[in-house]
This record gives sequence, structure tokens and C-alpha cells, in this order.
Amino acid sequence: MMQTRHYTLIASPDLSFGELRGRLTELGWDMESASEKPILEGEPELAVFVHRTEDTRIHYTYNPVVHLRVLQFRGPRAESWHLKVAGGISALGAKDLHRLLDSIDLKHLLLGLFAAEELSEIEVIEQVARLCLNADARVARTAVRVRDSLLSGAVGRVATQLVEEQTQHPERSVWFAHLSQPELRKQVLRWLMRDFATSNASIDQTLRSALADSDPEVRITAVLATARLNAKNAGPALREAAIPTSTSEGADRRDRFFFERLRQTALRYLATESVAPNSKNHEGKREQFRKAIHGELEVRDDPTLLLHALITPLEPAEPPKRLPEEVENRDESYFLKRSGLALRWVPPVPHWLGEDPTGAPEPQNPIRRVTPNNGFFIAEIPLTTAMVFWSSEPDTEPPAAGNKNDASPFLCTYDVATHLCEVFSHLERASLHLPSADQWEMAARGPDGRRYPWGNCFRQDGQLAASPWGMKKGPQNVYEWTGDVGPAGSRIVCGGQATAPCAARHAVSAADAAAQGSLRFILEGEPD
Repeated sequence: MMQTRHYTLIASPDLSFGELRGRLTELGWDMESASEKPILEGEPELAVFVHRTEDTRIHYTYNPVVHLRVLQFRGPRAESWHLKVAGGISALGAKDLHRLLDSIDLKHLLLGLFAAEELSEIEVIEQVARLCLNADARVARTAVRVRDSLLSGAVGRVATQLVEEQTQHPERSVWFAHLSQPELRKQVLRWLMRDFATSNASIDQTLRSALADSDPEVRITAVLATARLNAKNAGPALREAAIPTSTSEGADRRDRFFFERLRQTALRYLATESVAPNSKNHEGKREQFRKAIHGELEVRDDPTLLLHALITPLEPAEPPKRLPEEVENRDESYFLKRSGLALRWVPPVPHWLGEDPTGAPEPQNPIRRVTPNNGFFIAEIPLTTAMVFWSSEPDTEPPAAGNKNDASPFLCTYDVATHLCEVFSHLERASLHLPSADQWEMAARGPDGRRYPWGNCFRQDGQLAASPWGMKKGPQNVYEWTGDVGPAGSRIVCGGQATAPCAARHAVSAADAAAQGSLRFILEGEPD
């Protein structure tokens, strides 16, 4: 028997039952039944409405705790009446769910979660997933259930969509195109370059999809992968790929010609037989290109570091072998115990740092590889104003906004920043301090030498992205204090511009005592 599909609306919590009933009556609906003795007078938890002329019903439920009003339409005309009623009442949509799930109010968070589950709104899955780690156990438990429900319900819809797209583009890999994040698609290509010597039919499909990807760095990575894997069958897609040539398209000013030269070199490389890695009979540019795509080129300047970052996959990070007493682990995420401030782990693995000299009178930061001794924890976001206020009354509940991505950073002088390190060290009974410039760059850049936290191509919304280690709000329009001292006693700051690469550093004169910046704490890892 075919199952009739149900259509759901979530009425605005500001709409009372009386107002809702009145509007439904105007549209031809009569209340057939309602629950007696509701918790809130005049607000029944259950009701059924029937249409006067059509065989369609509305099943209404109400959660008085969070004011969740659910209207479920059932019957042969359910879809059309769902649309008509949606136009006649104030109903919650995806934008409203985003707003509720970004709230710091408990009832708003729960309302957003319940509404997302009822509407099967997969668009908010990332916010729901973040709330699985919320400090409030009620929110976290609900978010886990809603996340699982959304993912389960999405499987059938995605499967149907994949079949349709594969029929339209049989030469491409639909599964690759539907990997949710550009970072995932880039890493797939880099692992293919690492794990396979040559292409095959499945890899050819993946490369064709990647060369037509919406993300510019995925396309550039695919250029190198096509050559590295000698994927001659992907040659036509390589010729047609849209190579970024401007900032708006994702190309940094230094790379606008470099990316196109990569494509032309890759095409010439595919036009001849591949060169064995140890061949001594081919030198010059082609041999240099072969070394680059095989990871054999020495990193010595910005172009070679960029090539390294484009072909090198991220290795899984090892968790800390010993957890400091002041840190707690919640589902593989780390938090300071008293304040609940979110931390990110930077493991003791080699990191590429630095950039070519820019000619500007800034602190020197040459290209080099650095390994932190024991690893370290760094605050996920800069210290917020709300968290600073809490530190003056630490017996109160810590602010939920302290872990939110959109919380505004607290701005202060260097002296105040070091004082706050002492204050929070006392509260947490931990040795918290400002990061060195190298530590800040490691956390913002990750180990592969990428230019920005999100990758190697410019993005207008990049300041919202997390680094490979999970640090957020790195490059933004606020400098961040570090513990490093520069020439003549100056203080070294990082960040400062949304478009600044992770390697950018600046010196603040010791005489400029009023200079302000934000700060984030670090906590050194325990020795083995």
C-alpha cells in the first residue's frame, strides 16, 4: 500500500492557539477535537482540524515548555493546503531555525532543535552537530537525537538525487561532488595522489568532477592530480576547467598567472609518456614539475610551499597522550573545566611556517619547518567580552556565548592581556599564557603549509572557517597578542586582517601602550 506523505508547518511561537484557530477558520477549517485540561489555559496540547469541503486534516500538537506548535497536514490535498496555510500564518523557516540554533537562550535552542526535527531541515545539520557538544546536557542530548534523525531522513532523498545526477553526468563521480565540504574533496584528491601510482576508470570520474567543482582550490588540486596520476582520459576536462585568475575567483594576486601555468604544464605533461620517478634522462621544467607533483621538490619559497600544500594530504591528528588535570574531554572535544572555554589540540608534528620576505618593515618570518615539543591546547576562539565579565563573578554560570563562533572578541592592551592570563590561570588552576607567534601560526595554519586556515585560495567568507586543528576566527579585522618580543621591545601580533595569510606578523611599538588587540590562551601539553 502506498503511504501518504505528510506535510509539516511550525507556527511562530508568538502566535497563540486562539489566533491560530481564528486564521484556520478563515481558511475553511473547523476544530474537530482538542485535549481537555491543558497545562496552559486556552492552549491545548493536541487538536484536530478538518476542512469543511475536502478530505484533509490538520493534526496540531503543542509543547508548552518551548512553545513548539506543529501542524501536520494529512490527506489527498495535504501538499496544496500546506502551502496555502503557510501563506496565511506566521511560520518558522530555515532562517528562523538558524537564528534559534545560534541563540544562547536554552528555550530558543530547544525550540530550534525540535523544529528542525519536525521539519527534517537538513540545512541546519552543522549547527545541530555543534550543539551535540553543548555544555548543557539537555541541549546536547536533544541535539544528538535530532542529528541522527536528520541524517537518517536525508539518506533516501540523497539517494534519489544521486541517481538522477549520475544519469545526467555519467562521466563524473556523483559521490565526490556531494561530499559536503570543499576540504573533504581536496583531501580525497591528495590521498589519491599519495596512494595511487596511476589513474583508473573510477579515479577518472572523480577527477572530471573535481575539475568542474565549484571550489577553486579543488579544481587546482585536481589539475595536479590529473598530471600526477597520468589521467589522460581526464585531459578534455582539464582543458575546460575554470582556472581562477582574479581575487573574486579565489586567486591571490601572487597566483593569478601561476595557476594557469600549472594547467598548461599539466597538459604538456599528459601529452607525452610519464616519466619514471628516478629517470635521469629528463631535466628542465618538465622534470621540475614531475618532482613537484611527486612531492620530491625542495620547499624553499612561496611557490614551492604552495605546491607542497596543494599535494599533501592531512594526516589524522593523534590525541594527547596525557590530558592535563585542568582539561576535560567531551566526545573528543576539549574544554577548560571551570569556565567551559573550548580548546583545540595542536599535536607535536612538523608544521611549515613562514613566507617569502614582503619587503615591508615587519618581523622576519622565513619559511621553515617547526615541531612543537609536546603539543599544546589553544582557545578555539579569542576571549570574549562575556567571558571576561564572568571572570569577575566566577561563582555564576559561565556564559554559553563563550564557545559561540559569532561571539565578539574582548579588546585590550598587552598589559591587560597578560593580566587576564593570570586571572584565568588562577580560576582554572592552570598555567595559561599567550601563544608565541609560531604557536599561533601552527594553530591557524595546520601542518601542510597552507596560506590561509581554510586552504590556499582566497575566500570572502574565509574568516568564518576553522583551521585544520579547529582554531576559529584567526585572520580577522582584529590583531591578536602573542608572547613574542620584537626589535626594540616591540610586541608581535598576528592576524589583523580578514585577507591576511597565516604567516603575517606585525610589530607594535613598545611606546604604543594604548594599542589594543584580542587574545586567546594556550595551555602546554603534558610531556610523554
